Amino acid sequence: MGKNEEKPDTIDRAGIGRAFASVNERIELWLAQYRHGINAVFYLSFALYSCLAFYKTTMFVYIVSDRVNKLVLYAMAGLLGLACMEFAVEWILSRDRDYRWKTAVLFLMILLQIVFGHMLSSVVIFVFALAASGKSLKKILWIYIAVGTLGMILAYQASVHGIIEYLTFENGTKHAFGIQYSTDCAAHIFYLMMAYCILKSCYSWRLAALDLLLLGTGTLFNYRYIGARSNLVCMLLLIILTLLYDFGILGSGQEVLPGAGHETGTYDKEGGKGKITFSALIKRLSYLIGILACPGLLLLCQLAAFFYREEMTASWGSALRTMKARLSMNHEAMQNYPVFTLWGNAIRERGAGGVVDESIPYFYLDSSYIRFPMLIGWVMTLSFLLLMLGIVKRAYKKGNIYLILIFAVAAVSGVMEHHLCEFSYNFLLMLAFCSSSGRAL
Repeated sequence: MGKNEEKPDTIDRAGIGRAFASVNERIELWLAQYRHGINAVFYLSFALYSCLAFYKTTMFVYIVSDRVNKLVLYAMAGLLGLACMEFAVEWILSRDRDYRWKTAVLFLMILLQIVFGHMLSSVVIFVFALAASGKSLKKILWIYIAVGTLGMILAYQASVHGIIEYLTFENGTKHAFGIQYSTDCAAHIFYLMMAYCILKSCYSWRLAALDLLLLGTGTLFNYRYIGARSNLVCMLLLIILTLLYDFGILGSGQEVLPGAGHETGTYDKEGGKGKITFSALIKRLSYLIGILACPGLLLLCQLAAFFYREEMTASWGSALRTMKARLSMNHEAMQNYPVFTLWGNAIRERGAGGVVDESIPYFYLDSSYIRFPMLIGWVMTLSFLLLMLGIVKRAYKKGNIYLILIFAVAAVSGVMEHHLCEFSYNFLLMLAFCSSSGRAL
């Protein structure tokens, strides 16, 4: 190289890397400094969104102007954006690579669902599952219970005093109490009961008398005034599980798992080696039920709808009339729309709740295991299954078989009801990434 020749410019990659790391560190320090405030914003936004989502299930939507309802939708969109920002903060601060790549993939799937999907409301349960990352499960449950209970009281009082329409169905035998449909009213009660059951496991409450009073009241109310039979079955299952938990039959959630800490076998209560204890057997069986519940019921509902023929249900009595009608509509949807779609189908539906347009024939996919794949698509259906399985796995590691079986009951409810797909009811996915320290997971 000559004396007067200049050296070519070189890029100081190490310097750029240090500068980037410095900026990233400052951002993390700033976010960590205000983390408590950021978490408080999440709880507030979750509470507000829950209020608006509950409002959308009531008859209040029919007494306010279209302008107000449009403002409600804008507010919900803004709160959803805020929830995305909450997730971004947690993602930046997290040092868990496994968490970061899993949630990044899920967030990408949410964005693709928004772009290509036909049912945008379906992404809400996934967005708040991400936003709940690192947040207190106890606080989430308290907020859900407070909003749901106050909402039910307000809707009930407004309907019985004539402020909003008091709907009844099937010749006045099924009451909605201010909610748009009677089964939706029962679903609100059922999910509140589940929230209470999970909350009691957080605090390790074993109050059989109180549990029987609270859960029994909800169940009797459904039986006497609402008559939602599928929810009634699930409520009874919740009561049975809760009483088993209260009396210690489901364990305390702290027992040693089968084989844990022993290379050659487990020990029974008498100290005998190589024997599988009753509690270990219950754990294994509960885990199997929890793992198989959602995918097993999904497969069962898909096969039942696909192979349904009217002559197969000709001998069914009036008690199975609802199941027969839903099987028929599920089969019709599979005949008229693609079954395997990534992002779902644009299916025109008309339910029976609220103020309905009678000029449109009734057609509604009630089963969550048909609704998810047909309307939302298989990408988010599989995402839902993986999140549910992840929660069950975390609960098993904690030895919380009570929580596992609660999730199994929730899975059973999805066979006849569509509420697993809706944030207005289903809070369960928020347990996927919430804080587990000293709590149910």
